[in-house]
Amino acid sequence: MPPAAADPFHPHFGEDRLMAVPKRKMSRSNTRHRRAQWKASAPKLVTVTIEGVSHRVPQHLVPAYRRGLLRPED
Repeated sequence: MPPAAADPFHPHFGEDRLMAVPKRKMSRSNTRHRRAQWKASAPKLVTVTIEGVSHRVPQHLVPAYRRGLLRPED
């Protein structure tokens, strides 16, 4: 075990997993190129009938709409 994990006063004492730590500082250019690759995707909409009216809602929220936890906006 690494010395920090063996210390009983260390905040992560007893944890088996250690976090990955980079060996070198990443340049500003590489950091920005990496961040630029992240893109948000539009949610997949599906048609749900609630109280006789059809609504298009995000697929992962369909159970919440069916239970009445969320109300579709017209």
